[in-house]
Formats: sequence, structure tokens, C-alpha cells
Amino acid sequence: MKIRNIVWRRFLPYLYRYRKLQVAVMVLSLLAIPLALLSPYLAKLVIDKAYMGKDLALFFILAVIGGLVFVVTALISSLNDYLLMRMNRRVCFDMGRDIFRHLQNLSLSFFDTKSASEHIYKIHNDVNIVSAFLCNALPQGVTLVVRFLCIFIVVLHLNWKLALFAFFMIPVSFIHPCFFRKLLKESTTGMIEKSQRMFRYLCEVFSHTHLVKAFGKEECETHRFEVVSLERFNVEATRDKLLSISAFSGSVLNKIINGFIALYGGYQVITGAMTLGSFSAIMIYSAQLTGLSKLLAKFYENIAINSVSVERLIEILDTKPKIANKKDALDYQILKGSIDFKDVSFGYKENSFVLKSMNFEITPGSKIAITGPSGCGKTTLLSLMLRIYDVKDGAVLIDGMDIRDMRIEALTSQVAIVLQEPFLWNDTIACNILYGMEGATQKQMVEAAKIAEIHEFIVSLECGYDSEIGEMACLLSEGQKQRLAIARAVIKRPAVLLFDEAFSSIDSETENKIIDNINGHLAGTTVIVVSHRISTIKRMDAVYFFEGHSHLVRSAHSELVKSNAAYKELFTGQHAS
Repeated sequence: MKIRNIVWRRFLPYLYRYRKLQVAVMVLSLLAIPLALLSPYLAKLVIDKAYMGKDLALFFILAVIGGLVFVVTALISSLNDYLLMRMNRRVCFDMGRDIFRHLQNLSLSFFDTKSASEHIYKIHNDVNIVSAFLCNALPQGVTLVVRFLCIFIVVLHLNWKLALFAFFMIPVSFIHPCFFRKLLKESTTGMIEKSQRMFRYLCEVFSHTHLVKAFGKEECETHRFEVVSLERFNVEATRDKLLSISAFSGSVLNKIINGFIALYGGYQVITGAMTLGSFSAIMIYSAQLTGLSKLLAKFYENIAINSVSVERLIEILDTKPKIANKKDALDYQILKGSIDFKDVSFGYKENSFVLKSMNFEITPGSKIAITGPSGCGKTTLLSLMLRIYDVKDGAVLIDGMDIRDMRIEALTSQVAIVLQEPFLWNDTIACNILYGMEGATQKQMVEAAKIAEIHEFIVSLECGYDSEIGEMACLLSEGQKQRLAIARAVIKRPAVLLFDEAFSSIDSETENKIIDNINGHLAGTTVIVVSHRISTIKRMDAVYFFEGHSHLVRSAHSELVKSNAAYKELFTGQHAS
């Protein structure tokens, strides 16, 4: 995939949004060209007219003109840089937002194989690189070409032989960027991979500080940091070496080119074919030409280097969500809350099934428990009900409707889940509860907290509902985290409420109160609890017990204890009677 096709086909709309800024930058860049061409010509006039003619008045006039040219050039350059930075910030913001939105719309399976730090690194690092490349590429490329042609025309006017000589010498400067292009791209890819690995390690170690302290692994983690840092250092050193060699070879080639031009020009001055003033102007123009060729070579190198980030972003944008709305999907309102699994088969890998031809039905408004050995597919059932994953075969029905025929937004707004790991934000208690339903009132929030039996704890805090809970809710106990997560779920007043081991850190007395509150306030809600705790299971209307990957046994807890040896053994030690 060629870089020019990638950039202009996928990212040109970002520039088009700010086309007025782009035009302004282009105009300023083009205005700077004649000013840059004027300075060497003023030098020619100073030497040939003012110095040789001993004309002091002309010398002062030319000096003033030169000063004005310098000031105007500096102003244009400063304004041009400001507009470029302004455009770059806007493009960077838009691109980052769109990449983030696209990532949010991708299915969970995409994130199962990639670390969160990788996506953070791409949004922060790669977006900045691509944005800067986009904003600078067009004005820089056009300006370089136009300046090159203008300088060549002026030199051609001054001395056509020297102009042609310089024209055929300049392409030599492109030898080294062509040679180093592939090596620079490979080293840049390696540097990004090592930097990303280091970023991933830092995210992990700081989010697991409690674990590090508990096991006394501070020195061990310091050593691991040294290892990953050294890996990145070695790759960066290799890249820096390549850049230095490339810069050195380019500088040597430019000096050689200027040397040949100077020799040929000096020969013409000595033989009388050209004036000293023209030769001085031509040498300044020649220096500008070689400088431009150096910039063109650098521009070519940057294309190779920046293409790595471009391709990484394209990889994200080309990834399509596996779970998406059908064109004719409905905003269906769940009226009853019945759930049917019809011949459902599902596996996370090809030719590997967690569930196989699963059939069962949950009646509207019932309160049921799902239990079974670890790894049998209990959490998978809940994920399929939420359509986090799609079944491979069969169908999941709510109120008799295939959930694939419902809009995902309609489904998730009416089905809530409480996970064993609460996943709370580093924000206030209020913001965490209201995350379950935007626009909920204070009264609804307090009622949800009371259902979750956490209201009294909240109001005992100095800042109440406005209390910060810290990163990963470190200021709360595990039980408080789970109760806060329950409040976040029940504030939605969902038609279907799912619990995935959500009472594991809550004492039995509080658990009973919460279940009573749910039965009283959400009587018509279908409640499904995945649990291994008898205290939880006993409170449910019925128990669905996993026997293998294709069969659920439905019965009351007391009956299963008597009739099913596997079920009784599962709860050995928990007073299963």
C-alpha cells in the first residue's frame, strides 16, 4: 500500500475541513518565495553597482530595502508558523476524536487481543505524527517545488551555463535518502514497537502497585523497567545513527555540489564571462538550491518515517466491528423480559465451542440463578444476552425477538449488568452512579443507592455523593465498590438485570437486603444471577445448573441438592442443604 494513496484517500477530508487555513498557509508560503529570491539579487546590486560605482546613496537605499525584506520575511514566517500550528491542533483533535470513536464502536473481541496501552499510544503518538505530516506536507511540497523552479529561472537569467550545470548536479543529493529510506522505516517501526512495549509495562506496573508492594517486588520491577528501557534505547540509538549518517552524507554531497558550482563559476569570473556580483548572487542562489534539495531529501525521508504511523492508524480504521446494527434494526421496547436461547452455539475460537446447541427459556419477571463449574460458560451466557458477542449458530430472543434485529443502543439501554469487577471511574460517587443513566435526577440516584444499600455510607462521607473515589476506586472497600456498581445498574430500571458474581464481596446480610430491595422496587424486572454462593442462589425463584456445554438443568435449589450429585458436590463446604 503506497503512502500517497493512504494519506490522500483516507485523511484528505481532515485538511478539507480547514481549507481556508490551508489556503492562507499556501499564500504566505508563496509570498515568502520572491522575498527569498530578492536578497541574493540585492547582494549583486550592492557589489556591482554600489561597491564598484562607489555610490553611497545607493548603498544605503539597498541596505534599507534589505532590512525591510528581512522584517517582512520574518513576519510572514511567524504568521505562517502560527497558522500551521493552529491547523495542526485542529486536525489532531478531529483525527484523535474519530479514531477514538471508531475504537469505541469496535467489538469486544478486537480488544481481547490488544492491550489498552497500545490504543492509548496510537491515539497520542501516531495521531500527532500523522496530523503534523498532513498539515505540513502539501504547503511544504508545493513551496519547495515552486522555489526550486524560481531560483533556477533567476540563475538561468544570470548565467544559463552555470544554471544548467547546477541543474544536473542537484539530483545527486537524492542518492542518500533513496538509500536510507527502507532502513529508516524499519528502525522507526522497531522504535515505535519498543516504545509501545515500555508504555504498556508502565501502565501495568502503576495499576498493580498494590500487588508490587504486597509481594515486595520493587527491585524486581525496577530491573524489568531497566530491561525494557534498554531495549528502546538500543533501537533509538540505531535510528539516531542512521539519521546521523544520512545527514552527514547529505551534507557532504551538498558541499561537493556547491564546490563544483563554485569552481565553475570562479572560472567564468576569471575568464571575464561573468561579473563578481553575478557570481556572488549565483552562489547564494546555489546555496539556496542545495538547501532546497536537502529539504526535499528530508521530506522524502519523513514520508518513509511517518508512513509507519499512518499505516498503524489505517489498520485501526480498516477494522470493522463484528457486532453492528442491521440496516432495518428496530428500537424495540422490551415489554415482558422473557429470554429464550434457541439452539445457541458459541465459541471464542474457530472450531472450539463454549456452548453447543443450548436451549432454555427464562420467563418474564422471574428471578433465577445460573451456576455450574468454573469455565462452563456462565459469563458467556450473559455476554450473549448483552450482544457483546454474537452467537455462531441459533438465536437469543428477548420477548420473542432476535436481539440481532434490535438496535444495540436499544438493547443496552434496557439491559443492565453488574460485574464481579466493578470497573469504576476515578470520579465522584454521583458521576459513577449516573453513568448508568444520563440525565437521571438526584431523587433517582438516591433511590438507586438505597436499593444497593450504600446510601447510608455515602451520606456519612464529608462530601457525600460528591466524594472522589480515587483511581480504580482505591478509597472504597471491595464490597462498597460492588454496591456502587449495583446502584449504577439499577438506576436504569432495566427490563433485564444481570449479575455476574456481583455479590462475591458483600456480606450475606447486606446481600439479602439488596435482593429484597430489588424484588420490591424492580418486581417486573427479569433478574439473572450468576453465582457460586448458596446464600445468593437460595433467594432465587429457580436455579439453572450447567451440565456440560449443551444442557441446563432447571429446578429449585432444594430439589437439585437432593437429586443431582454434581450440583451437591459443587457446593460442598457451603452447607448445601
